[in-house]
Amino acid sequence: MKENYRGQTVRSVSLSITKLVDDYEMQLDLFDIDGWKKRELGYVVDKIRNKYGSAAILRAVSFTGAGTALHRSKLVGGQKG
Repeated sequence: MKENYRGQTVRSVSLSITKLVDDYEMQLDLFDIDGWKKRELGYVVDKIRNKYGSAAILRAVSFTGAGTALHRSKLVGGQKG
């Protein structure tokens, strides 16, 4: 960014990801013995959110004054629009 930024307003930032692998592969971690369980839990959470909406399961902090997830779940794409 330091090479290309000219002091003008940034209107768009893009990110690309390459060399993705099939979903059945997983990076092993010697210190995370519950990695597979966390992965399966993630799939369950995704299924619930797909069925009941993005606000179906949120972290407790989202219901405090500092939480933003509950408000953002009601926005189009998580943004004003």
